[in-house]
Amino acid sequence: MAINVDKAFDVNAPGLVFRDDDGNVLFYLCTGAGDPTGSDAPVNSIYFDQNTQHLHYKFDTGVNDWSQINVDDILLGSIPTYRSSNVTLLDALVELRNNIVTAPDNTDTTLNGTLELDIDSKTLQIINGTATGFSVEMPDASANIIGAKYEIVNESTESITVKDADSTTLFTLNQESFAFMTLQSNGSSAGSWLFTILSSTATGITSFVTTSDTLFSTSSTTDDIITSFSVTPESGRYSLFYSAEVTISNNNRKAECVAYVDGSAIENTRRKLQGVGATFEASQQTIGEISVDGTEDVDIRVNIDEGSLDVTNRSLVLIRLGSV
Repeated sequence: MAINVDKAFDVNAPGLVFRDDDGNVLFYLCTGAGDPTGSDAPVNSIYFDQNTQHLHYKFDTGVNDWSQINVDDILLGSIPTYRSSNVTLLDALVELRNNIVTAPDNTDTTLNGTLELDIDSKTLQIINGTATGFSVEMPDASANIIGAKYEIVNESTESITVKDADSTTLFTLNQESFAFMTLQSNGSSAGSWLFTILSSTATGITSFVTTSDTLFSTSSTTDDIITSFSVTPESGRYSLFYSAEVTISNNNRKAECVAYVDGSAIENTRRKLQGVGATFEASQQTIGEISVDGTEDVDIRVNIDEGSLDVTNRSLVLIRLGSV
């Protein structure tokens, strides 16, 4: 169906007709080259003029009630203007769709709180804040359409949990990451969601680093925590790297360092250094792999079998390898 510029209305030309459940025509959607003013149409109609890039519309039957909108006056993001004479209505609608700017909702996290989305929620959700235990719950899938898309951006300092409408965990979204989600099926409130998770950092690597040059001294023969030298990384598996300058006071004494997670020693990170001579200065290191749940502290502890141990310039680096 299309408008013929010689003032005839041709229902056999290409176009779309929209009907209600009883088969009654609601309106026509069509395109062509030429001004439809003065052309008759049997029902409500929308017409796109390929030459002028104007949208024309009319209500009810008749020839004298056509109105027009200049497509260039419709601001939906940045819409490139067509100049080709063979542009189709589909081209125009696709271009409009691809350039629509989605306004976000911004939410601050609360301790163990939940953001419950519904069918009216915006499809771009940005999460901010510093609270732990926060969750985002997707809308009722059975009230949504298959193919519905959402984007969740975690700009908070902690990882968040994304769940379906039945409160079942779908995935953990780490800090500085974002998820693209598409509804695959809507046969239940939970539905089935497809998702892709990306890091917003340039390297795609999440790391946690703590350093200090404050003198720490101990004479403990059991593991003694280095004060003010711990991190609480987001959930995941990590490579751990520790290095420090140490001084062993007595000749031939042995000093140990070891990583701890949530108060428990990771024994495969325990390293021993033996001094040669009094006031022996050296560098002590350990490496290993650890796993944390997002709430556990990671620290370094040291001991000396006799005398004293001084720890000065030191670094603790955690590089995330993946999920637990």
